[in-house]
Amino acid sequence: MKKALLFFLVLSSSFCFGQSIDTNSLNRYLDSLQVHEKFMGSVGILKDGSLVYQKAAGYAMVQGEAGQLANSDTKYRIGSITKVFTAVLILQMVEEEKLELNQSIETFFPGLTNADKITVRHLLEHTSGLENLTAREDYMSFHTRAFTREELMKDYIHGNLEFKPGDQFKYSNTGYILLGFILEDLNGKSYADLIEERISKKLGLESTYVGSTINALYNEAQSYNYRGRWAVSSETHSSIPGAAGNIVSSSKDLLRFLDALFHEELISDESLALMQEMEEGNYGLGLMRAPYYDQWGYGHNGGIDGFRSMAYYFPEMDLGVCLLSNALNYDLNQMSIKLIQAGLGDSLSIPSFQAPKLSADQLNPCAGTFYTDLTPLEIKFWVSEGSLFAQATGQSSFSLTPVSETEFKFEAAQLRIIFKDKKKGKYQSMTLIQGGELLFKRKK
Repeated sequence: MKKALLFFLVLSSSFCFGQSIDTNSLNRYLDSLQVHEKFMGSVGILKDGSLVYQKAAGYAMVQGEAGQLANSDTKYRIGSITKVFTAVLILQMVEEEKLELNQSIETFFPGLTNADKITVRHLLEHTSGLENLTAREDYMSFHTRAFTREELMKDYIHGNLEFKPGDQFKYSNTGYILLGFILEDLNGKSYADLIEERISKKLGLESTYVGSTINALYNEAQSYNYRGRWAVSSETHSSIPGAAGNIVSSSKDLLRFLDALFHEELISDESLALMQEMEEGNYGLGLMRAPYYDQWGYGHNGGIDGFRSMAYYFPEMDLGVCLLSNALNYDLNQMSIKLIQAGLGDSLSIPSFQAPKLSADQLNPCAGTFYTDLTPLEIKFWVSEGSLFAQATGQSSFSLTPVSETEFKFEAAQLRIIFKDKKKGKYQSMTLIQGGELLFKRKK
């Protein structure tokens, strides 16, 4: 459910329709990413209402030297792309006059602090002021446990506000968890049943449903983090993200869903226009907006455990692109741009992945814990099996790719780290570059 913004400016079978896609170029690009342990997952391209490209790369589940290969029907946890589904269901309730966007949520949560100040619209557009449950410092200590609605409301959703509702935008999974509860109260059915009846069954989405424990027998992918090799990620219990991020799907299904959304098969044009109103940057009612030159795409990104995903539709080009990954060690935005270029008929360049090989003597001076006075975040570095690893406070560890003896990168997060000031065999400071720059000092 992590928020991952797009900045637009696999060894398995693939199938294509039409002549506009340079399939050989796109196949080589994805195969190169898979071979160099940068990506496993599924991608799809929709053009003029038809699925013109779909390809799976790598494994749905890795088991030693073997595993279960991914295929065109493999299902992935889509994280926050779930929010688009939830927003559609809420707007269906509005169209059926069961709900109003500007009504307070007090009717549904009478015991929740500040419920009388928060509206349904506030929840949809992330302006409620509610604390983001998944951003809590203790989140990693409980994210794999099962919770009832009552337990979540009692222990983690208190209604305390970080700002006055409507005053500003701050991404919050908590708001969408509450929207799922509202949908269940209005219909007397589970969120899972509503997804099935009102969206999946209506559109013929055979691979889209609310997930549970990952099951290989259902062709569901397990997620991985790169730590010198693919390592199994933790598995968030689906009861926690709820309507904010608990759906599983396939690239083919998500493109069909977006195409239906933009062609009045799920909600009216008037409701779709509400979803596309971007009063706060690039987020509307359940939809994110991303540019590609002078064109805008609408959809969402997703991130949960080791899964990363994006699905966007560009109305003026009648083009949809989708990427679902269960293992990513590369820049999602760069891959997204490549898919758009391919959808427009462009040939793709194949990146080079040659990195310098550093010895233990070259890596060991980086090992240690670094801190900065500007944030309580500390970052620990260590050497294992010939690679440099890093772990920030309260986060998962990850493997760094060397650029030089002093510079390293983590492509999946567009992160660079530069070590400096070598004294007595150890670097005394390092600069972290991710959007801006932060100088860290070695902790004694």
